[in-house]
Amino acid sequence: MIYIFKEILDKGADATINHYIAESEKSDPKNKNLDPSLLEVALQLIKYSWNEHNNGDMWNYWFSKPNGYDIKAYKDTRLAAAEKLLKYLSDKEEKDMKLRNFMYEISGFINALQGNTDIAKEIL
Repeated sequence: MIYIFKEILDKGADATINHYIAESEKSDPKNKNLDPSLLEVALQLIKYSWNEHNNGDMWNYWFSKPNGYDIKAYKDTRLAAAEKLLKYLSDKEEKDMKLRNFMYEISGFINALQGNTDIAKEIL
């Protein structure tokens, strides 16, 4: 996973995310490590964005705190990259409905965070 973040820094988020989605699409079904790594990358991108825009405060939504739904909207390219990964992974996931629903929920959160409340409501 660290190599993916290094590549994001070196080549940019869009190029890196597109590259790894393409790799996932053509990967051998026996290689089950890439997609979980992409999910972890998406979650880390959200966390890094949250920390920067909220002065390092705890991600209250993640920990189900009462003020977790008190969202102050902002735009961040890391959120867009995370959303792209989650969309790809949730569309691909057919077996584990809990995982798929989790990815939908986090996608909804990302959209709410970016001020796209109509899209967030549609996803959730």
